[in-house]
Amino acid sequence: MSDLKDIIERADLAPPRLRLLCGDKFFDPRCFKGVTDGKLQLRASYDDVFTAVYRDSTLVVDNIGPLLPSVNFLCDWVEALLPIKSSANLYCAVRDAGRFGAHYDQHDVLAVQLQGEKHWVFPNDVVCMEDGVASNNITLQVGDALYIPEGVVHDVSATGILSIHISLALS
Repeated sequence: MSDLKDIIERADLAPPRLRLLCGDKFFDPRCFKGVTDGKLQLRASYDDVFTAVYRDSTLVVDNIGPLLPSVNFLCDWVEALLPIKSSANLYCAVRDAGRFGAHYDQHDVLAVQLQGEKHWVFPNDVVCMEDGVASNNITLQVGDALYIPEGVVHDVSATGILSIHISLALS
């Protein structure tokens, strides 16, 4: 979490790369921090961002790889194995208030659960078999990974505990 604190409070990180999703609207999490050389200084506060996450929002950080060496390594590793490009976004939530709803991506996705858990529902597809029973939903826990092909509709929700996952866009 200390890495995430450093990332959130970076002076050069601004929307749309860093944003909060509440309901169906995105918000700039930065606050006024003063004026330097005639320029407004805006910066997000880790405490304010996580207050919003615990209340009703989802934190989204696009292209997190260059900011987190371990995620950057994962993107590089995937690109070395497969003839594709990859980038990673980070999603952090506690409740369902700030989420994307059912949607599909225009590229393949590899989701990796870093903390807590997230519940994934695939309304049009069977995604797993448990005890011989087909299911269209799965809950990812820390260390789990899930591959979602391009165009597959999915709906992701937090389960009430702090949940952080990265989604690698594979294209």
